Amino acid sequence: MQFTSSNDTKEFENPSVGSHNATLIQVIDLGTQVQMWEGEEKRANKVLLVWELDEKMKDGKPFVAHREFTTSLHEKASLRTFLEGWRGRKFTSDEIRVFTLEKMLNASALLSLVMSKNGKYVNVSSASKLMAGMPKIVPVNPVFYFDMENYDAEVFNKIWPWVQKKIQASPQYGAIVNPPAPQANSSYSNYSYAPGEDDSSIPF
Repeated sequence: MQFTSSNDTKEFENPSVGSHNATLIQVIDLGTQVQMWEGEEKRANKVLLVWELDEKMKDGKPFVAHREFTTSLHEKASLRTFLEGWRGRKFTSDEIRVFTLEKMLNASALLSLVMSKNGKYVNVSSASKLMAGMPKIVPVNPVFYFDMENYDAEVFNKIWPWVQKKIQASPQYGAIVNPPAPQANSSYSNYSYAPGEDDSSIPF
């Protein structure tokens, strides 16, 4: 995984390994992506989460970190496990039924970064709630939610070019540029989140 500022034309820099104060700034629907797993071609709906970090690059701009997930909120899914670690508690059945990733925008996190196995990149490992007294980061990079079910060309143009290429390779994007071919909805796009009365300490 590469870490850059909003300008991805420059050579990448890695932020420091460890914990970072971070804010979720972008949730990007990647549509159905193809990947090889144990010699077999697998297809799954994917989403990219992007955070802005408290650490600055050499040019003074903040680092951003990203991690791709399969858009599943099944009890054993990686995305759900990651989110529950971030929240500091498991979702109740009522919460998960009405949850949407869009409501996570601007949510603060203590993001854990680790070195990749090849020693070249720094990856997002986990997230947790900010510790008491830690200030919330006010992002300088664009904050947005991109959902192909409700395609917005203006928002699409804010996305990094390399991520745009991934989106353009999906059948969902093909249906947008070549309608009226119907496609399956994103797995999280039909939910809305209503926080409980005692959720003040939960980031989302």
